[in-house]
Amino acid sequence: RHDVVADGGSTVRGGRCCGFVSGKNVDGTPYKGALFVNDKGDEHKLLFGWRTGQDARGFGFTHQGVIAATFGANACGLVAYTLGADGSLDGRWSMFKGGFGSEQATKAD
Repeated sequence: RHDVVADGGSTVRGGRCCGFVSGKNVDGTPYKGALFVNDKGDEHKLLFGWRTGQDARGFGFTHQGVIAATFGANACGLVAYTLGADGSLDGRWSMFKGGFGSEQATKAD
């Protein structure tokens, strides 16, 4: 399994982790919520869940230090994260039609 999130020097290997997420929508309005990541251990395949008031699910994978994930309910989008040394995630996202948004996530205590 792939190491997904680090927190205070300890690393979560596989399994499920949860964190806080905040970002800006395409129109600039902010959002906050929770991000759930489940490492399936299947060639670094990850399952994602967002609870931000506009809940979404998706899947993703890691490649060369980058985490990429799909998201959406009735529409498809893509988010790409860089993994920080502290386990934080910094992402850029877009829907099939529209501009780009940004998102940051930190591990919950």
